[in-house]
Amino acid sequence: MMRISPGLFGCLLLGGIVLAPPGAGAAGLYDGNYHGTLTGGDSNAMTCAKRAPIQMTVTDSRLEYIHMGNATITATVGADGSFSGSGQSKYAGNKSGILVQTLNGKIAGGAITAETKVGNYCTYNLELKKF
Repeated sequence: MMRISPGLFGCLLLGGIVLAPPGAGAAGLYDGNYHGTLTGGDSNAMTCAKRAPIQMTVTDSRLEYIHMGNATITATVGADGSFSGSGQSKYAGNKSGILVQTLNGKIAGGAITAETKVGNYCTYNLELKKF
């Protein structure tokens, strides 16, 4: 009898059912591409954007958000859809050194509601829908 190694072929097809090795291609509950709008808060500095299109990607429960080319934030999405992360901002208007940008939010019903803060300069509300 000939044995087939799952490591050699990756998966087996038995009676129309694909059996994959554990962890192979397991998609997260919230995976997908989300598109929406960033809206600036009322107390923001004059140089902060007022409104802009944005997008986020979730793959294997890891969210990635690139904020206007100035910061990349990655965060793990919890089982309840909540996430929190931070990254270093390259915002040119900052004269005091390193700026930390934070991102906090939740995914529910195919939509993301979040808030991001660029140091003490700009606070934004983010609303996105899954596409």
